[in-house]
Amino acid sequence: MTIGHYQGFASTRGDDGNSFLLMARQKARATYKRADRPEQKDERRQLILEAAAAELAVISSAKDFTISALARRAGLAKGTVYLYFNNKSAILMTLLGEVIEKMLIDVMSRLNKLSEPVTAPKMAGAIRDSLKNSATSQRLIRLLKSLSEDSGRAHEEFQQKITPLIKETDRIIVGRLPKLRPGEGEKMMRYSWALFFGLSEMAEKPKPSNQSKKCAPPRDIEESLGEALTLLIEGYLAQKR
Repeated sequence: MTIGHYQGFASTRGDDGNSFLLMARQKARATYKRADRPEQKDERRQLILEAAAAELAVISSAKDFTISALARRAGLAKGTVYLYFNNKSAILMTLLGEVIEKMLIDVMSRLNKLSEPVTAPKMAGAIRDSLKNSATSQRLIRLLKSLSEDSGRAHEEFQQKITPLIKETDRIIVGRLPKLRPGEGEKMMRYSWALFFGLSEMAEKPKPSNQSKKCAPPRDIEESLGEALTLLIEGYLAQKR
């Protein structure tokens, strides 16, 4: 089970995933007390990441995410967590890599299935639906806000994992819309994420207490994102070549 799947599981259940983690802990403890073999270390590392994902699912902000809380949730000593990750930024960077990897794979799948002719609204819809349907999209915003420059090796691993997927996504987008130049598909995806995060932020901001009841309600994020992405893609296609 990947981190993305686990987060979706916790979100769907509406709880903190304690039952799942308890079973994982019991399984790990039943087989070993210390992680000496490579497979045991991998299992323990995965347990830490699953506990981190569950913790992020129930706190109001990733700023409240602490190694101490994570260790308690995983049933491990705080020092044990530090054997696998130098700091919380390294954990968040690893989780971020899992989230973006899952999202890009989904985007590529949707783009490959688009029927001809591929139009700006069709492509915008595919990208929008992938962002919308990702069980971890909202938490991705929190992760991005919480990352710092001290993630070290985790940042290098993140780049190694994500860069090939971004390049492949760019290749597929340019292939489906031949008027685009190589590299413009990658830019399009980055702008899509920025639009999604910005619209989500606007939707989550509390309304002022003195706001007039006559004010129009905020537009649906899905509708706004679809329109914005369509305009973005049409702008690229309309450029002089």
